[in-house]
Amino acid sequence: MKNTRRAGCIILAILLFFPVVGAPVAAQDAVMEFVMAYPSDIGEQNPIFARSARSTWYDMLIYDTLISYDDDLGMIPWLA
Repeated sequence: MKNTRRAGCIILAILLFFPVVGAPVAAQDAVMEFVMAYPSDIGEQNPIFARSARSTWYDMLIYDTLISYDDDLGMIPWLA
């Protein structure tokens, strides 16, 4: 009884200190994607005639603005 208990403790200690080698874990891509779904189309992508907030957000990702802001909210001429 003592020998089986001792053997079980030794096996448990070995498994704790030397984990079982399994299949290698695949490395994840460093690129993270953000996907947002909307129930309808974004509409036009003309920055002059943006008629909805959703199309304005998409236009801001595509087109630059005339001015931009720094960390202290001071205006910076961007395209102007």
